[in-house]
Amino acid sequence: MGVKKQILCEWAGYSPRRLREIDNALDAEHKLFVKDPDGGWSEAAFVQRWVGYNLNSALEGINDLDQVKAAHEKVKMQKTQLQVAAMNDNLVPVGDVRRVWTNIAATIKSRLLMIPGTLAHQLVRKEDAGEIEDRLKLAIREALDELAGGAAIEVSHKIDMDEAESEE
Repeated sequence: MGVKKQILCEWAGYSPRRLREIDNALDAEHKLFVKDPDGGWSEAAFVQRWVGYNLNSALEGINDLDQVKAAHEKVKMQKTQLQVAAMNDNLVPVGDVRRVWTNIAATIKSRLLMIPGTLAHQLVRKEDAGEIEDRLKLAIREALDELAGGAAIEVSHKIDMDEAESEE
């Protein structure tokens, strides 16, 4: 003789709503709730299918663990590739790049800000706007050319691999 769904839910330790959601997600041959010919729900079928469902869920967790391990190995491989690139001077730390570009920007800014002071005494008596503009453009172009000639800034760096690993 079959039992009420509420009793099966109590055995499983889940609410009827949650077991209904689980049951709806399963295919027909794995459904948790099977009608008993005498009325109600089959206890034997429920227990067998509930155990099967839980076993499959546990095995899926193992599969997920394998995926996590594979992803971890991939990250370790990428880390090793970065370390090799750093040893071969093919990798520049972000801090070094930021520091160099900050210095370049500061140098450009200071050189360009010197132009008005340098040209002010030359342009004070000029009245022709075209001539003033030409002189300013020439001074800016000279400053930029001068900066471009000295822009080859070399950054030398070595990453201590023991230090990099200790930061993990």
